[in-house]
Amino acid sequence: IARHRRVLRPADLVRLHLRLAPGAALVDSRHPIAAIWRAHHDADLIGRDDRFAAVQQGFTAAAARPDPAAPFDNAWVWRDGWQVAVRSVDPAAAMFLRRVLAGNNLAAALDAAGQAFDFERWLVQALQERSLLGVSVEPGAVMADVLLAHSAQLAWVGASGQPVTSAIAA
Repeated sequence: IARHRRVLRPADLVRLHLRLAPGAALVDSRHPIAAIWRAHHDADLIGRDDRFAAVQQGFTAAAARPDPAAPFDNAWVWRDGWQVAVRSVDPAAAMFLRRVLAGNNLAAALDAAGQAFDFERWLVQALQERSLLGVSVEPGAVMADVLLAHSAQLAWVGASGQPVTSAIAA
């Protein structure tokens, strides 16, 4: 958490709320649901003989767990335009996303995710896949350049809900 706070002031982290794509959800399952979804919807896999290989590996790994009732896969699901997008996320990212989805500020979400969570990697991926649409900034918060460096286009919205600027280019 300290590595994230060296760029943004702690007081700023409390004022920041991430705005996720419409329909964003985290689905926990005892089964390899992201791999199942990809096997049926990923154009690169459809028609290949090995398209269910990841599904079979997932079921084998899930069956070998000490607690078969515990979640095996954390599927991050969002809408990219009119298309559904799905990918697996690790437990630290899943905890982070649960907090963001619950409406927690960035500080609370980072604290919940713990040291294992790589926020910088997540941020770049979320911007590239368009699952992160923007950041809501409460009055008085100052944004750091590190967020802008990874952003192709990020909408900044003030506490009133009005855009501070329409887009910020990297």
